[in-house]
Amino acid sequence: MKKIIALMFVVSLISCGTSSKINKSLLYDIPNNKTKELIIKEINVLKSLKKNAFLVFGKNKEGYTIQIIPTSDLKDNIQNLKIKNSNRMIHLDDKYYLIVFDYDYELGATFNKETENGEIVIIKRKKMYLYDYASCLFFDDNWNFIKKQSLIQN
Repeated sequence: MKKIIALMFVVSLISCGTSSKINKSLLYDIPNNKTKELIIKEINVLKSLKKNAFLVFGKNKEGYTIQIIPTSDLKDNIQNLKIKNSNRMIHLDDKYYLIVFDYDYELGATFNKETENGEIVIIKRKKMYLYDYASCLFFDDNWNFIKKQSLIQN
């Protein structure tokens, strides 16, 4: 009996830990169902190449961009972007996907002060990222699809 109670306690702790991560996340939504369906379709194509994916949201004068980045090691990619603990997510097709913003690349840079010949020079170190198999979807301000850029033909 004590073993059963202990097992139930462990199971409840694990399930609470899993659900609390989602509850503490910032959940984003896209107000257009056709757009959601298009994103889900593209995620499924890319996840056939690699097991995970995350999304990079952007905004420009034409509207919105969503890059879908497939990856074999999601934690490694997220850590490189310095947003390991951001907990931004979107719920699509009964799955949660991590979100980063395009400006995370800019603001994820490091600044150092280094001295050269007695002068203090501020140096910005910034990594550039190129992702294999990524797709970029473009939408207007009402989330209507404009175009897709990808090296993958589907």
